[in-house]
Amino acid sequence: MGTATVGFEKLTIRILDDKEPTLGTNLFEIKGKANEGATSSAKISGLAVDPVKSWGSNKPYHISGKGVGDGKVDFDILDIPDKVLAAIIGYDVDTNGVITASSETKAPNCSILIEDSDIRGDKVMLGFLSGVFSYDGVEIDTAQGKASEMKADTLSYSVGSSDTGEFFKKYAGSESAAQAAVRTALSMTVAG
Repeated sequence: MGTATVGFEKLTIRILDDKEPTLGTNLFEIKGKANEGATSSAKISGLAVDPVKSWGSNKPYHISGKGVGDGKVDFDILDIPDKVLAAIIGYDVDTNGVITASSETKAPNCSILIEDSDIRGDKVMLGFLSGVFSYDGVEIDTAQGKASEMKADTLSYSVGSSDTGEFFKKYAGSESAAQAAVRTALSMTVAG
């Protein structure tokens, strides 16, 4: 995104359900807190629209390339809680905590906010206003009698747009008003 970040500190996910944002219900933070998951990596792709050339008089006469491409974010998340994964994928969870996927499973529309700091120490915020998560599967290996690094779960986020046609918001700096504006645009402002 043109900003020299130093890592991937935090991911905030907001289920866009027309209800007030409530932490742990429709607003989730993945930030390395014990037993609440940690961010590992995010690969953002597809933000550029593929230009289309119209040829005339033996040369490119017009090049159209308006808008944003087919955006996607692939996340590696360590130890994502089942409750969070179920909520953002659309799985049903019963009163006993049993998670069920069915032919009726549908991922809810979500906004996301990726946060870290840049090489100058300023906060970097990249938020996508709309999209849905998908989770293709899990990899399970046998224990081999030695310690190994924890494996990340891979989730994909297909970027959509807001009702006004906006795809993402980005801010790098230290101004709290600008940071609040990004959170408000993503419907992540908790009343209080």
